[in-house]
Amino acid sequence: MRVVEVFPTASWTRWAGPRRGSRARWSQHALDSLGLCGLPSRLGQDGRDALAAAVTAHLWWAGATESFEEIVVPTERPTWS
Repeated sequence: MRVVEVFPTASWTRWAGPRRGSRARWSQHALDSLGLCGLPSRLGQDGRDALAAAVTAHLWWAGATESFEEIVVPTERPTWS
């Protein structure tokens, strides 16, 4: 089994750029841009961060991350087939 350590704020930053204003609005905007479907209509920050971690782990598996010691950060947006 493999374990991937992620830093959700770094993932959101890669997908949405630097945060300006509310963390909730910023991460929700980034989440909305990822093309995921079937998500609950309301998520708190912990839920959004868990999704960022899952998507980042998916990108790691696809070879689309870079590592900063143990932490992996996405290098691109996910594409869903």
